[in-house]
Amino acid sequence: MSGRQSTVRVFVSYSHQDTKYLENNSLLGFLSGLKRDNFEFWDDRSIRAGDLWDDVIKAEIEKADIVLALVSQGFLNSRYCTEVEMRRFLERRRSAGLIIFPIIISPCNWESHQWLAATQFEPRGGKSIERHYKDRGSRAELFLRIYQQLEELGHVVKGG
Repeated sequence: MSGRQSTVRVFVSYSHQDTKYLENNSLLGFLSGLKRDNFEFWDDRSIRAGDLWDDVIKAEIEKADIVLALVSQGFLNSRYCTEVEMRRFLERRRSAGLIIFPIIISPCNWESHQWLAATQFEPRGGKSIERHYKDRGSRAELFLRIYQQLEELGHVVKGG
């Protein structure tokens, strides 16, 4: 990471099975208020027609300060998510302090992935959004906790 900077770049890594979490009425919509604090969220929906999608994704991985990993069985089963994206994220975490912030979307075998078992994630206690945060109020509380933690991490990234 490059010390003091004005923009906090957040790469959203996810399985396409979980795109509903990128919508305005879900997690990414809840987090959109962070844009006022110079957070920039990127996901592969920003790739334009004609772009070489693999090249664009790899370039965005290199720009990221924080990775928001939306973990589900679809994510863990995806060769691209685990062998391309996560492999590079983990290298960058070791070499440059990239922050990986996993969020367990639905019940999955996260325990069998060493990087995930060793990383604090939300929701805590082995819970998942789909199973343990079904009602709107508790889900909003979880999203707020994620928002606040990202806000704190943004201060770390900015050097303050």
